[in-house]
Amino acid sequence: MSKESEHDNNFSIEIDELEDARRMDINNDKESGNFLPYQAQLENVLNIKVKKTGLYYGLNTKVPTYNTQSPNNRGMLLLINNINFKMGGKAENEDNVDHENIKELFTQLGFIVVEAINKTKSEMEEIVVSLTTNRDLEKYDMCATIVMSHGETKDGQTMIETIDGENLSTKWIVEQFYEDKCEGMIDKPKIFIFRCCRKSFTDGIHSDAYLFKRKIKDILICYCTIADCSSCRVITSSSWYINDLCQVFMENAHDTDIESLLKMVDQKLSVRNDGNYWETSCFRSIGFKVCYLNPC
Repeated sequence: MSKESEHDNNFSIEIDELEDARRMDINNDKESGNFLPYQAQLENVLNIKVKKTGLYYGLNTKVPTYNTQSPNNRGMLLLINNINFKMGGKAENEDNVDHENIKELFTQLGFIVVEAINKTKSEMEEIVVSLTTNRDLEKYDMCATIVMSHGETKDGQTMIETIDGENLSTKWIVEQFYEDKCEGMIDKPKIFIFRCCRKSFTDGIHSDAYLFKRKIKDILICYCTIADCSSCRVITSSSWYINDLCQVFMENAHDTDIESLLKMVDQKLSVRNDGNYWETSCFRSIGFKVCYLNPC
């Protein structure tokens, strides 16, 4: 690999540059491997059209609610998508569909989208830390992290497979957003969506959250499936979960809080099956208030 390619592979987040171009052009990053495999035509890409009313929700309510009403700095999305893997395993074309659907959805929701495609474990760690330590995050109402890859459960933890055959725990990713590590998002909603399999469940997760004084809060963790189960993915199409999530969010985020949206996603998921497989999504709220995405 040339020195130029090695330099290109070093990921850094330049928020000001992203604000000038809200959607990154991944086709210009082919030398660094930061691009999706070429397809003449993606099948079943949703026609994303987020419903907007110009009204803000969450004001004057008895229930603790986040202030997500900034007209220009609604949120930052880190979108990580691993497709090509060292051992020859490869996610099918629906990864491209999910990626495009999610990117378009969150762009219309008012988020800056940072894309990271086909990353090793060390690269993923660098990307996450680069984002969480960037104090410019203070200007945003919220942040979201979406990871799409292979995965499994080991010793009670959900592990994300990286393209070099290593594993990175979702627990580690979430921990980088704790308030002692991510000062730019103190008291602001932090949303995580993991689209991966969670097979090979062993022991339960042992939490040490009680040791800390409220640095672990404002967190919403979403999984496409429950522990010890695979996610349902259809070749040449989008995955069930991401497809339903995009549809529910674009049609209802204008007047519905995010946890209610996730319940609506699971309701749609409950009627899907191919005769042999079903899927149940889940989410975990940790000191999380009511949160409206308010696409206006």
